[in-house]
Amino acid sequence: QILYMNECSLTTLPSQINNMKKLGLLSVASNKIKTIESAYPDVAFVQLYLDNNEIETIPTTERNGKKIFFRIEDVETFSCSYNKIRKFPDIFDAEAMFGMSSVDFSHNQITEFENEDSGYQGIYVATLSLANNPDLKKYPKCLAKSDSKVDYLNVRGCGIEEIPEGSFTGENVKYLVSLDLSYNKLTKLPRDMHAANLPYLYGVDLSFNSFSSFPYQPLDSSGLTVFAVRSQRNEKGERCLREWPTGIGNHKGLRGLYLGSNDLRKIDDTISTMIYLLDISDNPNIIFDATDICYAWQVGAYILIYDKSQNILNCDVMLE
Repeated sequence: QILYMNECSLTTLPSQINNMKKLGLLSVASNKIKTIESAYPDVAFVQLYLDNNEIETIPTTERNGKKIFFRIEDVETFSCSYNKIRKFPDIFDAEAMFGMSSVDFSHNQITEFENEDSGYQGIYVATLSLANNPDLKKYPKCLAKSDSKVDYLNVRGCGIEEIPEGSFTGENVKYLVSLDLSYNKLTKLPRDMHAANLPYLYGVDLSFNSFSSFPYQPLDSSGLTVFAVRSQRNEKGERCLREWPTGIGNHKGLRGLYLGSNDLRKIDDTISTMIYLLDISDNPNIIFDATDICYAWQVGAYILIYDKSQNILNCDVMLE
């Protein structure tokens, strides 16, 4: 069964929904829902959309020793973006038989995970979005502690200032493939962010943070393919990253490196054509020797994102 009740001026999600045991898709997006009257332990949603409401809490009940909001055996998509949730609800299960496709709690008011210090149940999902929860402040270490399985994690724009040690230590951290940490307030990464814990890491975005020294930790993963460290600014709004990642050309997997809008200076390093997409634009003080990549660039086998006003040496054709 499918039930769409979008834009109906609902203020409450009634408990009677629990009687609709064959309800597979429920969408009540863009209402004025403040209250969910009860959990729905008898409903096995496949898709549930609660977006664009005024929900502050998710009710739970207990079944087989686990807290649940609804039966999660069949769920593929659960979206609760643009609400007023303050604690990420402890309603999922890292030990679930089947993983979910996506869970979206972006654009809420999340400051922490429910039960994060006392037995958080974890989550098993391909894509988890917590983007634009500006008061989260600290990376959720409980994901690792609970043996959660997450492939793609988006914590963009969460005001994160710290990633605690142990955040990448755990049996199932290895499932993490893509991590978006952009638009936060990070100045360093934990020591446990290395290949032994993250062997399949493919992409990391650290753009719009506050790194003053280059964050080498993700480069330990040989499969890292895309790495972005654009636009680092300190608390005064000043460009704070001048360090070029020396030896980056030896990385076997990297294909895209985005270092635009920083304060890179003289680059005294081999530029590998294997990293065939390099962004150095908006680095006004850079001195970049393009000898290693000039021919590949001319034949279209290399993409360099740069400004013609920059000091690009030994490839005059780039400045024509």
